[in-house]
Amino acid sequence: MAVAHSNVPEGRSHPPGPPGLPLIGNLELARGDARLIFQRAFRDYGDLVRFHFAGLDLYLVSRPAWIQHILQENNANYTKGRALAKARPLLGNGLLTSEGDFWRRQRRLAQPAFHRQRIVGFFDVMVDATAAMLDRWEPLAAAGRPFDVAAEMMRLTLTIVARTLFHTALSPEELARVEEAMPAILRETNRRIASPFDLRERLPTPARAAFERHLAELDGIVYRIIAERRHSGEDHEDLLGLLMSAQDEETGLGMSDAQLRDEVMTLFLAGHETTANLLSWTWHLLSLHPGVRARLIAEVDGR
Repeated sequence: MAVAHSNVPEGRSHPPGPPGLPLIGNLELARGDARLIFQRAFRDYGDLVRFHFAGLDLYLVSRPAWIQHILQENNANYTKGRALAKARPLLGNGLLTSEGDFWRRQRRLAQPAFHRQRIVGFFDVMVDATAAMLDRWEPLAAAGRPFDVAAEMMRLTLTIVARTLFHTALSPEELARVEEAMPAILRETNRRIASPFDLRERLPTPARAAFERHLAELDGIVYRIIAERRHSGEDHEDLLGLLMSAQDEETGLGMSDAQLRDEVMTLFLAGHETTANLLSWTWHLLSLHPGVRARLIAEVDGR
């Protein structure tokens, strides 16, 4: 990767970074708040920072042009790495974890499901779920009772993702099980990704047992819906239906049940936790900047 005009001193092979201990390097940082660690690293060392974890080098890239270089202009030069490999028990070989020709094939297959006209069809689901959430908030606001906005955003985005993926195929009981299982699965997956070692997925701990139990439950729900739709032969206008009907232009083949499962889990992750975190931070930042908040409200109200 070209780093002209970077913060790498002349004659050094590595960019600067926080000093570490012998052998374990910056391993002690793995137990801290990643957000604060990255903020301090950017403040102290600049746009390109090196962390060293017991023989493993990790780099924090903050300059937009360099991020574009890695993710867009020269993505063929980079692999997705061991961190995403640790997400494979959840995501399988979906779009987030796959690479090369297989990724390109899956990208072609999935692309029509996210056409703008398709997404417009999901607006009613998003509006209805948001309205139901606001109705729950009304008595809390009237009584002046605080509540966890981050948890509410997680619940909202999970509800929207489940309904846009499966429409009415999920029973209320199954949706409740998904709402219980997915946060626990994501917490354990994030812990595995953040750990520089592979012990979490190997040791017979209660966390591993709970992860495997919840994942098996989700797999059972997803495979049930896929099997029922294969058997019925009916078309469905939800995301799963669109993925099931997709065919590769070159081969005429669609996705297998296993690949459908992997893409469904990837969409659960992409449309749930990351979106909920973004929304939570958005409300926090708007509370700190009343001028921006006023302009947003005026735009929404059409004034």
